[in-house]
Amino acid sequence: MIETRMTEREFEELKRKLEMLVRLCGDFEPTVRELIEGNEVPFMGWPASISKHQTREHGLLEHTVDVAETVQEQAEPRGLNVGVVMAAALLHDIGKVKAYAYLPVYAFGDRDISSRLRTQDGELLGHVAISYNMVSAVCKNTHLLHIILSHHGRQEWGSPVEPKTKEAWLVHLADMISSRVGGDPDRPNSEVRT
Repeated sequence: MIETRMTEREFEELKRKLEMLVRLCGDFEPTVRELIEGNEVPFMGWPASISKHQTREHGLLEHTVDVAETVQEQAEPRGLNVGVVMAAALLHDIGKVKAYAYLPVYAFGDRDISSRLRTQDGELLGHVAISYNMVSAVCKNTHLLHIILSHHGRQEWGSPVEPKTKEAWLVHLADMISSRVGGDPDRPNSEVRT
């Protein structure tokens, strides 16, 4: 699916929202900053997926902010651990910076003509495992790591474990909403994952 390019104004607004959301991570803020800032170019520029959702340039940033805003809206009123759930929302797909290679080739009118492919790690490990490895190298918090591992919801959808906490369920559901609403409407829902 070819999507329209994001405007510079939309991109700047997403970056502003990201900064605001990072500040809500409490004790996890340094972890989130380290991982995002250490992978800034791909995190800010890559699509969220190769062919399924938010496939345009800056799609990973767009998807991440979308998931985190949904989590922000739902977490506090339900008495959830806001710091861990916000950190997980912002880092759940961080492994995509190593799972995908995205090479913008050129823009043609309103279409982004580019090359999108999986890296060897992306093919062999998948972004969920890569995200877990990246986050666990910086933070050993079991709850945060559980949310990262369970964000696809079901093992048949690519989660090594299924959600066991309210925070894990919230990130999974927010991710599902964003990936399906931000995905290709012609695909069956079962295909709009990754």
